[in-house]
Amino acid sequence: MRSLRPFLLVLPFALVLLWAGTAASADKKNILILNSYHQGYKWTDEQLLGILESIDPDRKSCSFFIEFMGTKWIHGPIYSATLRTLYSTKYRKTPFDLIIATDNDAFDFLLLFRDDIFGAVPVVFCGINWFDPGKIAGRRGYTGVNEDADIAATIDLMLSLHPDTRTIHVVIDHTTTGRIVENKLSDLLPRYRDRVDIDILPDLPVRDLIERVASLSAGSLVLLTVYQQDLTGSYVDFFEVPGAMSSGSRVPIYGLWDFHLGYGIVGGMLTSGYAQGQTAGRIARRILAGEPAGSIPVVMQSPNRLRFDFEQMQRFAIRPESLPPGSDIVNHPPSFYTVNKKLIWGISIGFAAMFITVVVLLINIRRRSIAEAALRSSEQRYHTLVDNLTLGVYRCAPDDAGGFIQVNPAMVAMFGYHSMAEMMASSISALYPDARDRSPQLEELRRSGHLTKREILMQRKDGTEIWVAANAKAHHDGSGNIDWIDGTLEDVTERRKLEAQLRQTQKIEAMGILTGGIAHDFNNILTAIIGYANLLQMQIDRDSANRAYVDEILRSSQRAAALTKSLLAFSRKQEMEARAFDINDCIRQFKTFLSRIIGEDIELRTELADEDLVLIADRGQIEQVLMNLATNARDAMQEGGILSIGTRAVNLAGGEIPSLASLPPGRYVEIAVSDTGCGMDEATRMRIFEPFFTTKASGKGTGLGLSILHGIVKQHNGEINVYSEICRGTTFRIYLPTTTAIREEDLGASAPPRGGNETILLIEDDAVLRHLERGVLEQFGYRVIEAGDGEDGLHQYRAFGGQIDCLFLDVIMPKKNGREVYEEIRRLRPDIKALFTSGYTTDIIRRQGLLEEHFDFLPKPATPTELLRKLRDILDRKAE
Repeated sequence: MRSLRPFLLVLPFALVLLWAGTAASADKKNILILNSYHQGYKWTDEQLLGILESIDPDRKSCSFFIEFMGTKWIHGPIYSATLRTLYSTKYRKTPFDLIIATDNDAFDFLLLFRDDIFGAVPVVFCGINWFDPGKIAGRRGYTGVNEDADIAATIDLMLSLHPDTRTIHVVIDHTTTGRIVENKLSDLLPRYRDRVDIDILPDLPVRDLIERVASLSAGSLVLLTVYQQDLTGSYVDFFEVPGAMSSGSRVPIYGLWDFHLGYGIVGGMLTSGYAQGQTAGRIARRILAGEPAGSIPVVMQSPNRLRFDFEQMQRFAIRPESLPPGSDIVNHPPSFYTVNKKLIWGISIGFAAMFITVVVLLINIRRRSIAEAALRSSEQRYHTLVDNLTLGVYRCAPDDAGGFIQVNPAMVAMFGYHSMAEMMASSISALYPDARDRSPQLEELRRSGHLTKREILMQRKDGTEIWVAANAKAHHDGSGNIDWIDGTLEDVTERRKLEAQLRQTQKIEAMGILTGGIAHDFNNILTAIIGYANLLQMQIDRDSANRAYVDEILRSSQRAAALTKSLLAFSRKQEMEARAFDINDCIRQFKTFLSRIIGEDIELRTELADEDLVLIADRGQIEQVLMNLATNARDAMQEGGILSIGTRAVNLAGGEIPSLASLPPGRYVEIAVSDTGCGMDEATRMRIFEPFFTTKASGKGTGLGLSILHGIVKQHNGEINVYSEICRGTTFRIYLPTTTAIREEDLGASAPPRGGNETILLIEDDAVLRHLERGVLEQFGYRVIEAGDGEDGLHQYRAFGGQIDCLFLDVIMPKKNGREVYEEIRRLRPDIKALFTSGYTTDIIRRQGLLEEHFDFLPKPATPTELLRKLRDILDRKAE
């Protein structure tokens, strides 16, 4: 009993300490730090360090959840929507006390999605370039610190240190931040008009920029502002440009951001990422202490600092005493101690030898004390690191079950357990859908001692399957037996889903490339078929029995041309081309194509309005909308059914139909596409137009079709409604504005083509088409000079230039393309007229500059009648 007395005396104090530690853990604040850029980017790392050291350097009172959006690599609405889904899922059970956003992309993301994902959690921002208070007007719970590079202070500093300066050359890139800096600098130009010339260097590739700076002579200075992305679109490291420029420069280089300091700039009034983070951290502490975020004004005075590089100062003979008071200088020369370190230690050891016994005792005592403190500190840092990691970290036994010895909080959250104690009572094998699935991993650990980057299917406590990236290492005893296994697990389920979606998108892109590749040859073939069939039609009497055969050849050729255009529209190789056409005629002509898509077990019905319903739209894109809806209907009717397409004219008054309130009043065409398929519930119906959302099985769809369809309808100033019930089918109603314009196929349909007696230089590399086009032109009275390629065309013009009235030339040809031939002839004869033609897709023609400059262009396949009318129009325009 006497031996238990000390234990009983200590027990109450131990219970008090245990209770206090538990209470402190329960009171920890959850803080989400959302970084715009990636880990390893110096500006972001310094902001993050300033935030963490200012709020809770020991991680005792706060739990930090750190996310990197990586918007230097990828950005845009689709990526933002993906991050919104990811964070909503990842943190749906984590209540946050505060969110800190670094830089503009994270701040803008929270403005859009904070309330939806996290609720009204207070937000502190930093690193926001030239913050506009209007961005948070009317929003609750936002405050932070403005990032305002003090350009004027740096320029004034440069002129005071270098009074003989004649020109300051400014380096700015073309990024969003670069354009903001350029605008700020433009506002300052009048202030320095009489003092110095300010020259903004053009946006150059890195190599050209370095050569330009190296060529500057005395009387010049360089101000490096923002250069994160060169003219080619490639991102450069923060140290790459200043270091390369400085090494070859004969004049001083100053800057605005302190991450350039130490890499070649002299210095300046520098914007500091660490200072931004520290200021944001101080605001965060006030909010965590209970002060409302809305009552804390935004810190508009950016925490900039005067900082200089001693090595660069020496290089350009800048004396430290000439710097403004309070300036911070880095890269000082080594101190007397550093230079004479060995001498000082030698003298110290000599004197210490007289007291060697006492010194040895003191050193041993101190070493032991330091070692014990270091051990305690190391254990504390280890636990802090492991506990704050977002990766699951565990230690388990080496047997088949793999009972847990240790797990971290991220591991508990990843697999849906309520506490560490609950998970510790389980085992690693319980995380597999089948415990036997662990055998290959355990066997590899026993054989090689480690497991690296292995993606494994596991399950949460509730049975939900997730994919994890696993790394593990076996620890052995002196006999070579495994004592325990340490490992990490990272949830990569969302990444695998995104990779699968990317693969589907790449398949669509590959199909587009294939379709665009065959379009040129196919259009050339169709041009020949349609052309010769038209000539044959002109020579056969209407009453002849052979006339019906020729007419059928022409109809089939036109259907083939329409099919090519539909495929190009689907592959997005055809530019939007708005023309007037009757939607009823479009559906009738497209019906055969749709029938092939949906299959024989689905009946296609059409109920079209009796009146003409004329739209001004891109017919190819409207056909793509019909095709997307037809394929979705086919997938919804696995056992067959009925697909109905109907049209009618409707007059909409503002606001009478809530779902169409965005449309202005007027007359519209309603296109209704209905199926008798499986239908969908309300939750699915609300999300069908989201990018990458799909209800189809893996490998059966990308989730892009309906989002593209929605975009096409919106682009045409229309609206789309969806009605669906489970097992009762689905109806899509599309509303597009109608017009009273005359359909293009009706314009001039009755006017026969006219010929002439002018001389045409025909330049076409396809011999069959060249022969056809020459025959058509000569049959209608024109004189034709032909050439087989671009160089031959120039040779023929030099020989007959005075006789030629118009050029008829292909765009893409060997030796010289059509644009090059035209430009050379135009230099000799500026008033020459030309008609271009090509069977290539519109995106290739656009790269030749023909569509932007409004040249006369006749796409293949074209009928002889279209050729003759277009040519006559050009020649008559010349006569005027």
